[in-house]
Amino acid sequence: MTTDQATQLTITPVDETEQLMTIDDVSTYLQIPKRTLHDWRTNERPEDQGPPAYRLGRFLRYRRADVDAWIDQQIAGSSRAA
Repeated sequence: MTTDQATQLTITPVDETEQLMTIDDVSTYLQIPKRTLHDWRTNERPEDQGPPAYRLGRFLRYRRADVDAWIDQQIAGSSRAA
């Protein structure tokens, strides 16, 4: 790679909504125990499920956009119930 080519390379930051989060990240973000996230993930009742999570190999990850969308759904649902 020549010097001219090297100066043309740019690093594009990842949009925060595309960020992948660990269960620790989501637990901290939502301020809830990791156990609650696990319970939501394994619950078969749709109304008792948390944000969607994905297996990447042996790792569990959440997309920030999915977590935020889930929060919005919870807020909208609680507004209607009130």
